Amino acid sequence: MFKYKLIKIREYILIILTATIFLFQSISDLGAKENIFVVEDVRIEGSFDVNFSRDKLIDRALKKSFDKLLKNILLLEDYNKLKKFKLKEIKNLVYSFKILDERFKNNKYFATFEVIYNDIKIKELLSNKNISFFEPKNTTVVFFPILFVQNEIKIFNENFFYSNWLKNYPENSTIKYLLPLENLDDMFSIYKTQDEIENINFKKLAVEYNAKNYAFAIISYEVDKLKVYLKADLDKKKYNENLSYKLKDLSDESRLDFIIDDLKLKILDMWKRANLIHIPLPLNIFIKFQYTTLRDLHNLEKVLNKINVINTYSLKKFDINTSLYKINYYGDPKKLSDEFYSFDYHLRDNKGYWELEIND
Repeated sequence: MFKYKLIKIREYILIILTATIFLFQSISDLGAKENIFVVEDVRIEGSFDVNFSRDKLIDRALKKSFDKLLKNILLLEDYNKLKKFKLKEIKNLVYSFKILDERFKNNKYFATFEVIYNDIKIKELLSNKNISFFEPKNTTVVFFPILFVQNEIKIFNENFFYSNWLKNYPENSTIKYLLPLENLDDMFSIYKTQDEIENINFKKLAVEYNAKNYAFAIISYEVDKLKVYLKADLDKKKYNENLSYKLKDLSDESRLDFIIDDLKLKILDMWKRANLIHIPLPLNIFIKFQYTTLRDLHNLEKVLNKINVINTYSLKKFDINTSLYKINYYGDPKKLSDEFYSFDYHLRDNKGYWELEIND
């Protein structure tokens, strides 16, 4: 009897300690959730003369940062809905900003800003506009540019798109491209026409480069026109688009550079579409999590603070080894499950009850 009471007392003490830890943890984690609405490396310059106004240049930096934010997180079609936002409205969305570098040289002013937007206000804005957003997520894409000129296939140095695709591409880009090298000349010698090219197993080729995502463009030049059939497989979602560009001369490199930039934007838009967070309708889910130590609970809360599809969460019940969380999140259970999986957790539906487990 005495032993039983001692065990129960230990359980009560552990529960009290757990509650106390979570109280302080919740307080310390307020505002700790990662904010993806941070815009870095916003560069501004202006003349340093009698009309110099630092405040006006800061206003320019805020407008530039907002435009950069929209391009980072929105589809092209949704970007056009918000790109004309007024400065006063933009300032209301800003949480803070930093001037990381500021200098004067040759009667010119140069500054680099970092602008942090209010996470809640941005999501409210997007929700009111019924706009979903993309959580910046890096990936590697194997890209196959295939050019036909007068029904003759061009590869490697004969193909402007192959030779120049990686030119002037920023290192911090969301998509890192890989261009195939080996065996392409042998492979394309077998496939002579555009229809045959479409039958190539590009996914198998991408796997050879340790990449899950790929895209290919079948490009054909006709009189004054460049036709492009763009197809991509990104995060197991398939996209394709037929495009047409005016091009008077295949040697017009400035025009070809523009087409390359536009194709990259199209692929980026496909990648965003594959990873959209559908914000207008947040959902609630109750998740049971079994743990063996308090460290397990602490680690889980750190993960919950890192998953941006989660809007809010709260600990509803807990005992000696089981906790129950209510999570308000954006998207669908599959998206939430994928996010947990990226942190080595498995979310499963057990006959209508959601359970979370640590992957072994």
